[in-house]
Amino acid sequence: TALLHKIFFKNLYSAYDKEALFIVCFHLSAHIAGVITANAIKDLIDGGMPGSLVTAGLSKEDILNSLNKLSGFYKQTILIGYPPFLMDVINDAQSRGINLVEKNIKFMFSAESFPEKWREKLYHKVGLPRRSFSEGGGYNVYGSADQGFLGHETPFTIRLRQLFQSDEVDKSKIGIGNNHVPG
Repeated sequence: TALLHKIFFKNLYSAYDKEALFIVCFHLSAHIAGVITANAIKDLIDGGMPGSLVTAGLSKEDILNSLNKLSGFYKQTILIGYPPFLMDVINDAQSRGINLVEKNIKFMFSAESFPEKWREKLYHKVGLPRRSFSEGGGYNVYGSADQGFLGHETPFTIRLRQLFQSDEVDKSKIGIGNNHVPG
């Protein structure tokens, strides 16, 4: 799992070049995602990846305090968690007056797919430039309780989803017959 996370963070977030604050916002006990992600990041940091790890779990107070008080010391902050929960965190941060644009926030999502309009709304809230909608802003990862990290989005797959959801492509020509776009 640490090896897959290393490839993921190195290639998609430049985490070996840009020191990161990793905030794990997954449940940290009964479900595997939080524990396996935190352990993988800890192993990578111990092995030389520059950064720090906060295991806030589902504590919005701990997440918001980390964003407000710690993320300014890092080149990027990567929030890791369930997409709807991360949107709630960002909304709460905005309502508290936390300047999200200066935090250089990125995302690692898991556990649920979402429409590209949702991604665009979230990225707009944290000030990610338009190009980040398909590269560098955040990626959804896929896994299972018995296997852990299995795969992830890429800039290419995100761009495909954007095209499919914008009706710029005739989905019926590639076997997608309804309005559902695969997550």
